[in-house]
Amino acid sequence: MKRQKQRKTLDKDDKILYIVLMAWPILQFFIFYICVNFNSILLSFEKIDMAASPAKTYFSFGYFADNLKAFFSRVNIVGDEFKNMLLTSLAACGIFIVVSIPLQLLFSYYIGRKYIGSNFFRVLLFMPSIISTIVITPLFKYFVSDALPVMMKDWFGMEMSGDLLYNAKTIFPTIMFFNIWLGFGTSVLMYSNVVGEISPEVIDASKIDGASPFEEFIHVVLPAVYPTMTVFVVTTVAGVFTNQIGLLDFYGTNSSVTTVGYVLYVMTETASSNLADYPSLSAFAVLLTIITIPLTLLVKYLMEKFGPSED
Repeated sequence: MKRQKQRKTLDKDDKILYIVLMAWPILQFFIFYICVNFNSILLSFEKIDMAASPAKTYFSFGYFADNLKAFFSRVNIVGDEFKNMLLTSLAACGIFIVVSIPLQLLFSYYIGRKYIGSNFFRVLLFMPSIISTIVITPLFKYFVSDALPVMMKDWFGMEMSGDLLYNAKTIFPTIMFFNIWLGFGTSVLMYSNVVGEISPEVIDASKIDGASPFEEFIHVVLPAVYPTMTVFVVTTVAGVFTNQIGLLDFYGTNSSVTTVGYVLYVMTETASSNLADYPSLSAFAVLLTIITIPLTLLVKYLMEKFGPSED
């Protein structure tokens, strides 16, 4: 009876701990999403009459569809802008998941297993994350436009154009290279820490069983880092429509390549002189939220359901 009573007390304490731990993210969501975006959500159901003096605001749920039509009409004035920015956003998200994350895992495996030069690579890969993007962006511009063509000619005898950041065919690959390189530091640091915590006995057991380095990576390392990888994949998907992939840092508001997040920012900046444009922007942002939330939850569910097990 005493043991059962003690167990009941522990259960109660566990519930209190659970409530406290859950209250914090819920409070953050309420303050930093609901409260911060409350006016923006209301704007998506409003119509602002700028002809009146002073300007009058009308509210109706029917205005949401009208505001969406106004947004798409405004975007498509410049041609296939909506299709282009949507495809670029999806392509960037896919590259981050299919290319960037596997590369990060491989480098993390090398560093975490403490192979030759692992500490040097740890510092080298983390350096871009320390330097502000305000500083590293012009450095990268200079490297691509001036230093890289000279290096390619002197080392390999290849003639290379220095307009990679301004040629329509090379802007996106160059920008994505910059993003992948810049994002290595934090990700590799987190992955390599997880790899370093894998029990040496488990590694030794896999070697005794005749596992190759590739099999060790797939069957031992990957299951260990999979929860961390899931977090990165889910956050990447969650930000698919807000990530402007550094276009603002490189081109300001005059980029020929656009993403959904970049276009929303530029349109919001230009709308500052005309309040009547805000409802259409808010309606589109609400639509993106409606699409992104179930998509993110679906990806999270699939990652957790079909992922490898450490057992």
